[in-house]
Order: sequence, then structure tokens, then C-alpha cells
Amino acid sequence: MQRRRTLRDDLHDEIVERIMTGILPPGDLISESDLGDEFGVSRTPVREAILQLGNENFVVTDPNRWTRVAELDYDTIRCWYETIAMLEALAAELAAGNLTDDQLQELRQINTKMSAAIEANDATEARRLDDAFHRIIAAAAQRPHLESLIEQHRKKLRWADVVFFAEGDLRRQAVPEHQEILHALERGNRATAGRLTRKNWERGIEHLSVNRPNA
Repeated sequence: MQRRRTLRDDLHDEIVERIMTGILPPGDLISESDLGDEFGVSRTPVREAILQLGNENFVVTDPNRWTRVAELDYDTIRCWYETIAMLEALAAELAAGNLTDDQLQELRQINTKMSAAIEANDATEARRLDDAFHRIIAAAAQRPHLESLIEQHRKKLRWADVVFFAEGDLRRQAVPEHQEILHALERGNRATAGRLTRKNWERGIEHLSVNRPNA
């Protein structure tokens, strides 16, 4: 049974969305009082949301002084990529041979739509479809805790995803890679599904390394 959503959850999700879309850029101050006034709530749920954001590395806080959107740095993003690569690979191994025909068909349709979005230079839609592709696989693993961990890291990497999908040659590789993953899932080949999924995510690390400032 799913936990009932709270004001803290709503505030958390709204702040995360503003961070990921650039409304709140890295280094920007976050005012508890302003958020409380905007949403018509007391400071308690705001503080709870900010505490959660701090635990997730979205913000940094100097207690009783200020809260700022965290700065993105190479080592942090690389760590996120390495972690999600391992988690997604495990999910793919568990999902292999476990996906329904409807789920497999949905994966095919998503990959086709993703190819069209890339050709249309629609980075936002391509990113959304990439998330959808991997979410279906994570759900098919039937490990709710694993699925939750993956989702937490996926949200963080949406910052980097905007840059990732801006690269034409690199983003085009995602579609054939997804196709290879899909074939492995259809065959129930757990080891191959895991290896290909990890490779798919590690390509982001390679891109990050090439584009590292002062590299």
C-alpha cells in the first residue's frame, strides 16, 4: 500500500521540478518564508521538504542562515551515473524474461517515438521517453525498493540529461542501444540485458568526462 502524500511531498516535488528546469539554478537561495507564503503553509512542511532535499543532495544548508541549490560538479554527477548504471543493470537482469507482451510492445513504441523526438531535436520529449523506457524495465523487476532508489537518482540526473540529449551524435546512440536491450529482455537473457543497460548509462559518464571543464 502506498504511503499517503503529505504537504512536504508536494513541496519537495515542486522544488525539485524548479531545480531541474532551471527556475532555481545552482547557487540560488531558497527562502523558507517565501515558499511558505507562496503555498500558504507554515514553515514546518517547508523545513521538512528542505531537509529531504538536503539528504538527496539537491540543496546545501547552513543551519539557521541559508539554503542554496547545490552546485553541480564533475565528481558528484559521475558518482550519480555510476550508481544508477549499477542499479538499472540489476533491474534489467531481474526484468529479463519477466516482461509481459504488453510491456514489451510499449517498450518498442517508446523507442520508436524517441527516435522521432531526436530527429525533431525535441530534447525534452526524448528525455521523457528515455525515462519511460527505463521505468517500465525497473517496474518489471518487481523490486519496489530498487525501483525507488533508481527513481531518486534519475531525478538528479535530469540536470545532466539536458546536456546529454543536446549532443546529436551521442543521443542517437540511445535508440539502437535500447533496441539491443529490448532484444535481450525478450530472450530472457539476464546477463546480456544487465550488461547492455549498464553500458547505456555509462555512455553518460564517457560524455561527462569528455566535456569536463578544463579536461
